[in-house]
Amino acid sequence: MSDSQNKIVQDLETILSVDQQSPLCVAFSGGLDSTVLLHALVQQVTDRPLRALHINHQLQDGADDWQAHCRRFCQDHAVSFQAIRVATEAFQDLGIEGAARAARYQAFSENLGRNEWLLTAHHADDQVETMLLALMRGSGASGLAACAPQRPLGQGQLIRPLLDISRQQLQQYAEQHQLSWIDD
Repeated sequence: MSDSQNKIVQDLETILSVDQQSPLCVAFSGGLDSTVLLHALVQQVTDRPLRALHINHQLQDGADDWQAHCRRFCQDHAVSFQAIRVATEAFQDLGIEGAARAARYQAFSENLGRNEWLLTAHHADDQVETMLLALMRGSGASGLAACAPQRPLGQGQLIRPLLDISRQQLQQYAEQHQLSWIDD
């Protein structure tokens, strides 16, 4: 097992050992990060429900192809799959990225079961990017905290188990396991 694979497996084991009963849901875009997260969980989780939730923002020409890719990946790995189409118009004052994020988290919140964990694949590089963007916006101390590793969401919890993992480590894992993903 490579160092990257060991680190990912160990970090997931640590998170999953906190609560060994809550159902798990992966925010699955089909990109490198969420593909690695879902694959690693499939390898480790055998004793509780695991599903993937794909949000189709309908903003790119290939959005339906991305959804189909995610569905196939889940079928190949025996993971329950749900896709939700969202509209971003209600959030247009936030800009396209902000509107997509707001619509996505609204859908996650509304579709998360009681005590279910939503795992997202935010990683160490995302932390740095979030902090730099907050600095450029002039955020205060709370804005500079970047991504919280855990917070309440809907009826469950939002968990970010890969915050100590770099994108390079995710890439190494994906290549080692010959995973295919979408460049999102």
